[in-house]
Amino acid sequence: MGCIYLFLLSVFVALIYSNKIAFITIAFNFLVLASFALAIRYQVFNLQLMINTNFDRWVIYSLNFILMDLVVIKLITQILNDLARAMRKKAWLFKKLQMEVEQTGLLNRHLQTSEEEYKTLFFESPLPKFIFDIDTLNFYQVNIAATDVYGYNEQEFLGMKLTDIQPEDYVEVTKNDTIGPLIPYTTLHLGKDGRPIHMEVRRSNITYKGKRARLIIATDITQHLRFTEAIQYQNNKLKEIAYI
Repeated sequence: MGCIYLFLLSVFVALIYSNKIAFITIAFNFLVLASFALAIRYQVFNLQLMINTNFDRWVIYSLNFILMDLVVIKLITQILNDLARAMRKKAWLFKKLQMEVEQTGLLNRHLQTSEEEYKTLFFESPLPKFIFDIDTLNFYQVNIAATDVYGYNEQEFLGMKLTDIQPEDYVEVTKNDTIGPLIPYTTLHLGKDGRPIHMEVRRSNITYKGKRARLIIATDITQHLRFTEAIQYQNNKLKEIAYI
């Protein structure tokens, strides 16, 4: 009965305290059993239980008990160590996952901010801007300035092609891939009412929703050309007057 208490004590200590203390209890149990072995061998105590207990059988029992105690404590400490490692690994993975979630959230916030800034630069730009498909020439996106200059609303634009606002003779220039990005060139566009609009255009190839697209930034130079033509006309008149 006392050995059962010693065994339970070892198990309890192994579950609660460190491995070192758990193995100290095994040494303590060994000392207790060895002490009883000496008491039985030399009949130190005049007790009927010790007198009736055989020394050799007690030694064999004690060795088996210590071996069983050692194996059980070793298994318990091994399981607890594996569990502790698993918990540390789980905590590390959770911390890493938390960091990745925070980084992903930060990237998403940056992406959202960049997207809002892009929308602001695109839609609220004072210059007409539009994005169209290079292959089909369908409009993907237009800004407010484009609707003001051309006279079409956004929904009308999104149902149109580049050829709807540009004479056929000028479409090939816009489709031409030999013109470098952001290099300005002049072309002719048409408003909703059919009026000609002379544009200075800068463009850049982009990817829009996984498709090849082109961003166009147009500057209305119609008034500038008219002013230049008027000045040229006046110059020619002055030359005629000077000649006369």
